[in-house]
Amino acid sequence: MPAPVVEVIGVYRVTANDATVVEALELQRDLSPTDPGADEAAQEIRREIESTVLIEMLIDDGGSLEELPVIRQSLGSAPSDNDQVCYLERYLSSDGTRVLSDSRLQHDGGKVRVTFFIHYYKPDVALAWEFGPITCTPPRSMPKRLARLCPYEPVD
Repeated sequence: MPAPVVEVIGVYRVTANDATVVEALELQRDLSPTDPGADEAAQEIRREIESTVLIEMLIDDGGSLEELPVIRQSLGSAPSDNDQVCYLERYLSSDGTRVLSDSRLQHDGGKVRVTFFIHYYKPDVALAWEFGPITCTPPRSMPKRLARLCPYEPVD
């Protein structure tokens, strides 16, 4: 099978709103905002969320992929358990205006339009998958369309 052709449509910064920080505080730390230590934990969570980006890409694979291969960003010189992998994938229509699936790879016109989050994103480090490196565009503000279709959800 020839390697799929990847076009990175955009890399978008995630903004940590208060509701998301409180949700993450409860999920990850079992703390409410008024608990002792909650302020410091909330600041750490806010930094983690704001280190995250949403990546939108178009994969032209001729309809051959059955599942999305692992896409990662290595933070060291070699792959490790500390690598960041795509999180919360969503498969969009070819024009990017509708979510087709949030669990199963969906082709639309022989191509896959997918979004996913990467935590602790480093703009100077390419993403990688079994077909080689994926070079991304610089991060920019999240479009309203994607903020609506692909909201960030805290990791538990």
